Amino acid sequence: MKKGILIIIGVFTIFTLSCSSGDNNNTNSNLIGKWDLIGRNEANGTSIPLTNCDELYNSEEFFDNNTSIGIWAEPGATGNNCGVQTFQETYTLINNVLSLKKVGFYEFRYNVIELTSNKLTLKLIYRDEDGLGTGYNIPTNEQTTDTFEKVN
Repeated sequence: MKKGILIIIGVFTIFTLSCSSGDNNNTNSNLIGKWDLIGRNEANGTSIPLTNCDELYNSEEFFDNNTSIGIWAEPGATGNNCGVQTFQETYTLINNVLSLKKVGFYEFRYNVIELTSNKLTLKLIYRDEDGLGTGYNIPTNEQTTDTFEKVN
């Protein structure tokens, strides 16, 4: 009888540990850190040249508490006036979909194409630019891909 109870407790413990280690974890430890934008491609694979502002400022930094900081130059900005903005965000990474949100301002969703210890490739699949839930799924032929390199 004692053996049967110990077996049941052992199986229950293993089951509980195996579920909690993977099912509730909505991030990947490789994501944590600062990532600099190093490339951008159109849906057809054509490279989109980065401006000097893109290369100098565009980055995301992910923390293990599901918050992030985005530092982005104004789209298309060049020269000395890059219009750099910093955004405090929250993020989730579930089933290879990364969601970046600033409540009341925006939400962007990306398919994670590649995530290694030093490379992150994201394909933009959803855009909500006012953060009010009025966003839209981006048509496949318009989905751009951003590639980042980990800097720390």
